[in-house]
Amino acid sequence: MIRFPFSDASGAKERPAVVLSSATYHDDWDEILVMALTSRPPKTVRPTDYQLQDWSSAGLQSPSWVRCHLATVHRNLVIRKVGSLSVRDLQGVERSLRIALALP
Repeated sequence: MIRFPFSDASGAKERPAVVLSSATYHDDWDEILVMALTSRPPKTVRPTDYQLQDWSSAGLQSPSWVRCHLATVHRNLVIRKVGSLSVRDLQGVERSLRIALALP
């Protein structure tokens, strides 16, 4: 769980998030790169959205979607670790990021 910032910088909301940054990145920064999770299905599914398949084993309480809402937040905003994504969900998140960032 993390205090995820609103994109307009008006505040933040406690929500689960996927940590994208690596241990190597964390060695040099007090920030982490995160991606938003939501339990509310999107009204319009974008190519960059991904519905988690193994949400329960990841420690989430309800079916969840990854949205390509990326943020950099200070480590102090991390409230607690909820769980870990399965390999297939990590692959789905990677596909979403590749589309969002126009990576091959």
